[in-house]
Amino acid sequence: TIVVNQYNLCCFMEIYKKGDVFLSFYDKFETLCKEKGVTPTGAAREMGITQQAVSLWKKRGSTPKYTTLKKVADYFGVEIDALVVV
Repeated sequence: TIVVNQYNLCCFMEIYKKGDVFLSFYDKFETLCKEKGVTPTGAAREMGITQQAVSLWKKRGSTPKYTTLKKVADYFGVEIDALVVV
């Protein structure tokens, strides 16, 4: 469990369970992109997020900082809780 707020975000690799499958933040991001009909690269570009950041999410399993989480949540019309384990 982590606490997500504008002052403190634990940046350890977060895992999201969907049935018997565990999803990283990037997996959740990619799923939301598919649901919206955009590519991860296109979505990131529209939000002003660098491709390098998206690569870190994918390759290292990292979770973005609060400000980026807020951008992603707003873009997809979801709560931050839907993006991270709280």
